[in-house]
Amino acid sequence: MNFLSTPQWAAMLYMLLALVAASVQYSLACGARLGHLTLGGYWPKRLPRQLRPVAGIQGTLLLIMGMAVLDQGGVIDTLLPVWSFDLTVLITGLSLLANVLTPSKPERRLWAPVLAVMLVAAKVSAG
Repeated sequence: MNFLSTPQWAAMLYMLLALVAASVQYSLACGARLGHLTLGGYWPKRLPRQLRPVAGIQGTLLLIMGMAVLDQGGVIDTLLPVWSFDLTVLITGLSLLANVLTPSKPERRLWAPVLAVMLVAAKVSAG
């Protein structure tokens, strides 16, 4: 049996990658020197203080998206609206596009493959 052959495994893979991405976002929010991995690498070290809350919000959004996929895959039941899964797939696809097109080579090398796997996992989780 293929690892991604069941919606549950696909949903858990999505959530695992969302946790990794959220951890990076929360690290950025706390001032970690990971700016080269986000926002086109415009700030190669720390994000400016005024952008750090945005990274925290993005981390939280990633966790909510992971919950929507877990719900869709039948792993958990949430109180999220039914359309939250479709919005999650849309955001994941747009994020993949943005990371394919980013001028930051480190950002592109890390996040484009991660988001491609997340997008496939989300689609598989829908059954």
